[in-house]
Amino acid sequence: MGQAKEVKVKDGEEINKGDILIVLDDEQIKIQVAQAQATLDSIQASYDKIKSGARPQEIKQAESAVLQAKINRDSAEENYLRMQKLFSEKAISEQQYEQAKNQYEIADVQYQSARESYELVLEGAAEEDIKSVEAQVRQTKAALDMAKYQLKNTQITAPISGKVTSISVSSGEMIAPSVPLLAIIDVSRIFVKVGISEKDISKINVGQKVSLEIDAFPEDKFRGEVVSKGVAVDQISKTLEVKIEILQPEVDIPVGVFARGDILVKTNQ
Repeated sequence: MGQAKEVKVKDGEEINKGDILIVLDDEQIKIQVAQAQATLDSIQASYDKIKSGARPQEIKQAESAVLQAKINRDSAEENYLRMQKLFSEKAISEQQYEQAKNQYEIADVQYQSARESYELVLEGAAEEDIKSVEAQVRQTKAALDMAKYQLKNTQITAPISGKVTSISVSSGEMIAPSVPLLAIIDVSRIFVKVGISEKDISKINVGQKVSLEIDAFPEDKFRGEVVSKGVAVDQISKTLEVKIEILQPEVDIPVGVFARGDILVKTNQ
């Protein structure tokens, strides 16, 4: 994924869906966006020219563009070869090497594009030439869209509202794909999971009210309601898992605290 540039949240912080959690280093991607935009502008200009026909000054401009693109390509190639040697000697980082490589590849594409544009100016706009440049425009637009998409993804946002319960990345740290960066728990609803013995399973139904006590809050009483029953009995404990929602708690209940409850299984008339 890249390097974490900034971690914008703290452990225990409450967040809303869409909040920015982590910002990745975006300098290289910004360069790629700028280069893709420049390439698109160049190809689009070439397309406009071949559609309207070439004039003498346009031929000179195309020649100048080829010359400048070649200078840029040669300079980028020289830098790439130098960085390649330094990388093989472990004198620079892989990121610096990859940056030089990417800059050379982009410069080479721009040079080839400038040459093709110049040849089209000289030859005139054949139908197949126009279609070829149209395809280049579409391809370059797609590359620009991809670079912009990658830039957008340098900001990791919260998929849900809730509370940050753990953070496993820090600023400056490299992030590997598929590695959890932090954990968020939805605290808008709080549940208790209890085990009901086999002999009492038939007495428990969804919707039944529950009186709860939580050891962390010995002076408080909590109300709850059965919201779901498991479908299989645990073969070790011989209990069925029942899920109870705590209704409108007036205190912040930490995740993982111990609770006990009494389920109202029948009401005297």
